[in-house]
Amino acid sequence: MDGVDVSAEPAGDRFQDPGLTIEDLTSEDILVVCRSCGGCARVLVTLRSSGPTSSWPRRLVCSQCGLAEERPRGAPAWRWRDGTDPYFNAPLWLQENVRGHVLWALNERHLNLLRDHIGARLRQRPPEDGAPTSVLERLPGWVTSAKHRSDVIRAIERLQERLPR
Repeated sequence: MDGVDVSAEPAGDRFQDPGLTIEDLTSEDILVVCRSCGGCARVLVTLRSSGPTSSWPRRLVCSQCGLAEERPRGAPAWRWRDGTDPYFNAPLWLQENVRGHVLWALNERHLNLLRDHIGARLRQRPPEDGAPTSVLERLPGWVTSAKHRSDVIRAIERLQERLPR
């Protein structure tokens, strides 16, 4: 899915799902809460390889306090739970409560993808090729519900304000 621009505004009220998976979104830095100082830290890709992104080496780094951790060799490639990064199990930096639920994003690319998808009145799915694999196809119903649209968009706007500059 490289080369897909998900940061552009949707054309009018229409949004075409680019078919990105959660693994595609983890090919970039993941923003997390530093376990040392509580600031914004990053889970960085330290070596890109031809294998799946979940097996790429990672490092957790905080530019505010200097914390640096390597993912131990032999550690499971992924421990996925909503609201935490799958490598160090650190809470995601981009989280916001919406009507008793937690809206979260891994990074700015993921947040922009959510914004464009939720804000569109017409959402087009990626071409059918079996079971839903797109991160957008797997969103819970409360996120995509028209009755929650304005609340979710406001939460996304608050999260955009938290993005590191």
